[in-house]
Order: sequence, then structure tokens, then C-alpha cells
Amino acid sequence: MKNVDIKKYIRNQVISQITGYILVILLFFLLAIYVLLNESVRKDVCGLLIILSFFSLYVLYKMYDVVFILFDIEKHKLFKKFGCVNNVERIVLEAMNNFLYEDERIWITKNYLIFRNDYTKIVNLQKVLAIYGYVHSINITTTGKGIVLIDEYGEEFLIYYPYIPFYTVKKLQRLFDILLPLCPKAHVGYSPKTLRYIEENITPLNLNCNEKS
Repeated sequence: MKNVDIKKYIRNQVISQITGYILVILLFFLLAIYVLLNESVRKDVCGLLIILSFFSLYVLYKMYDVVFILFDIEKHKLFKKFGCVNNVERIVLEAMNNFLYEDERIWITKNYLIFRNDYTKIVNLQKVLAIYGYVHSINITTTGKGIVLIDEYGEEFLIYYPYIPFYTVKKLQRLFDILLPLCPKAHVGYSPKTLRYIEENITPLNLNCNEKS
């Protein structure tokens, strides 16, 4: 039987995020130093430097939030949505070992959808408010298709697949056929009616970490 340590998984994920933020900030400071020391390019990139300054402040803000999670893993929104560590690990283990459907992107169980490449992306299918198709195109050429799910907390989850004619459409139709009966509250399709339904039914996240889903 497979096993998972969700705290260790999240800790490693957060450390990777912090490392990325630090690298971005470091690159900005190196660029700023280069510009300040080279008068010939200072005037040409002054506007860009101001924009990058605001971007760096945004990165610092995001890193601030992530650092707090590193010191208290249970502050992660995953536990606000699904309860404490044992409950989340049970959900992931059920998906790994007792799924109704799996492919290279996801596992689906009777109650949950879990992304294989990111265990922090778990969807409670009983709380999905909307489900609709997604198409990505470049210069009118379709490059990918997928399915979007929006849960009662307003979070969007995209299941995305590179577009292969006929194969991808057939795969997504099968996914819709599996998901729709498992999502009793979901409105199907993207429309003003669906958006109103979502707005009327969004629920704030529970800040306590003791609720079972």
C-alpha cells in the first residue's frame, strides 16, 4: 500500500516556493545594481526598474505568507478546507489505493478529486458549484483542452490536457460522464447564471483545523 506524509510534502513544496521567490528578488537586485552602476543604460530602463520594484514588493508579500506556513503547516488552506493532517492523509491515501478513475493528471474517488502532481489540490466533489469545459488556443489553433471545477470556497481547479484531435475530446467526455453524477450541486457550463449561482453559494473558509469533510 502506498503511503504519504502530507506535512513533509507541504513543507518541501513551501521550501521550493520560498527558494523561487528568493531567486526572483535576487535577480531584481542584481539588475538594479547593474543599472545604477551604468549611467548609459539608466535612463533607458528607469521605467522598467520601477515596474520591477513593485513586482518585487509583491513577491515579498507572497513570500511573507508562505514563510508563516513553513513554521505552522496546519495554517495551509488545505487543512482549513478538509480538517487536520490525518483527515487529509486519509483522503489522499484513498485516492492512491482505491480510485474510481485515474490518468496521468488526476485520481477520482467517490467523494474527491486529487491532482497527482500536487496533493494540496484536492476537490470535494460534493461541494463543487460549477463544472465547465476549457479551451486554450494560440492564433486560433487549439493547443489544449480541459475541465474547470469551482468549489464552494470559490477556488478554481483546472484539469488540463494537451490537445490531440479526437483523443482529447473523447477523454474529456468520459471525464464529464464520471464527474457529473459525483457533483450533485454543480451547475454545468460557463454562463451568467452559473456565475450568479457561485456568488450566492460561496462559503468562507473555516479557520479552525478540526472539521471533518
